[in-house]
Amino acid sequence: MDNYSSNYLAFTLRIYTNEVFFCFNYYCLKVKGEYIKKIGLVTAVEIASVMKKYADSLVKEEVKGFDVYSIDFRDKIMYVAQSGVGEIRAAACTQMLISRFDVDLVVNFGVVGALRDEIKLLNSCIVGKIVHYDMDTSAVDNCEVGRYLEYDDIYLRTTKKYVEMAIKHNPNMRVVTCASADKFVVDAEKKKEIAGLFDADICDMESAGIILVCDKNKVPNLFIKTISDSIQGGRAEFREYMEKAADTCIDIINSIIVNMK
Repeated sequence: MDNYSSNYLAFTLRIYTNEVFFCFNYYCLKVKGEYIKKIGLVTAVEIASVMKKYADSLVKEEVKGFDVYSIDFRDKIMYVAQSGVGEIRAAACTQMLISRFDVDLVVNFGVVGALRDEIKLLNSCIVGKIVHYDMDTSAVDNCEVGRYLEYDDIYLRTTKKYVEMAIKHNPNMRVVTCASADKFVVDAEKKKEIAGLFDADICDMESAGIILVCDKNKVPNLFIKTISDSIQGGRAEFREYMEKAADTCIDIINSIIVNMK
């Protein structure tokens, strides 16, 4: 074999070896759940905040009836989808992101209502637990309201690793329990009732659907929420502060993802 052929073969082997090594490392990290390359971001109605934040980076496509915006985000790709309001739409949207894009992490951000006086307007929160409070099979199985039988109790727990990561980068944000159902709650007494029955701090209309799909697919998740209506606030307060709350929330999401390994 002449020198040219020998050098070419050695060069080819080095490339092949490096590719195998990279693929092996990627596989190992993926299996351990440590490598985050593709992030699915689900939002109900707050897509305008995403459009403002990433206006120059968005590439739009339609997938199964959902508008999906892809963003090259440094060493990651973020797929942002607007689900629309409610648990079923949010669940369908989450499954679409997992099935179509094989995302490594699902992030949900959005505006929520406060269920306690101490949680103020425009406060941002990290969701540690979710309770689907209008899930009720008690008439046939005497199960607690809000509980799915495959879970130990009424709470659907978010991924601890990403809760801890969010706390690390936002130590002043509180970790909360979110009461989730297909109901927009404006009455202060009803909010207090939900807080008392389910030991919940905030309420929304999508989180339960999203986390149930994540659990079924064994995909980790992170939920960041910002208060658009206080416990005494109602429809008018929500309309006034929704945009500002959504903008605040996407800024926090951006900060977390920038620092995510």
